[in-house]
Amino acid sequence: MNQELYDNVKKQLEPIFAKFYKTSESYRIYKVSVNLLLKKLDRINAIQKSLIEWDNLVNEKAFPIKYVRLMDTFTYLLQVEMFGNHFVNLTLLLMVGKGDFLHLNPDYKHRYVRHAKSLKDIESPTLTLSTKLDFLKANGINFFDKWINRRLRNKIAHGDFFIDEGGKFFIIDSKGEKKEIDLDEIRNQFIDYHEVVPIVFLEYFKQANVHPTPRA
Repeated sequence: MNQELYDNVKKQLEPIFAKFYKTSESYRIYKVSVNLLLKKLDRINAIQKSLIEWDNLVNEKAFPIKYVRLMDTFTYLLQVEMFGNHFVNLTLLLMVGKGDFLHLNPDYKHRYVRHAKSLKDIESPTLTLSTKLDFLKANGINFFDKWINRRLRNKIAHGDFFIDEGGKFFIIDSKGEKKEIDLDEIRNQFIDYHEVVPIVFLEYFKQANVHPTPRA
């Protein structure tokens, strides 16, 4: 575990958990959603198990590097959407519970701007990942912006990337020009945070004597 990352994440999350205890509003909102969070984690962990099995198969067989890199690319996107999003939403849920105002734009059911009050609100399609990351950063929680490379995530999601026969990875800009990036470096940074963040959450939940504790 990266101690520097651990210390940084713990420091940034401390103000949220300062108001998290069994009689708090933050805990009440969390408790309403905890079963949904845990069920989703079961699904996420099942997918993660399949990804690990895939990696084992790749290591046993001589797949062309181009296709290995393609699977690395989509694995990164899946990990961001599953693990990164899970902890983003959990953090936002606790913030909303302690009184922070997260605005939701109007949609076909709501013709007015409103505040998020539940996990369902936080998972609203009108609330993009970029908006969530900006909100967290504006409230002093910027490690998510380092954990999740939103530019790479968006490029992969929209197919704006290219992998050559040698396995080199390129993102493509609006002019169609290619720029090589180190996909392994970004994936390793994601893994470093993924090893730290659940541990910090687990420690804070135990400190508040709250169980079960969502983790991935």
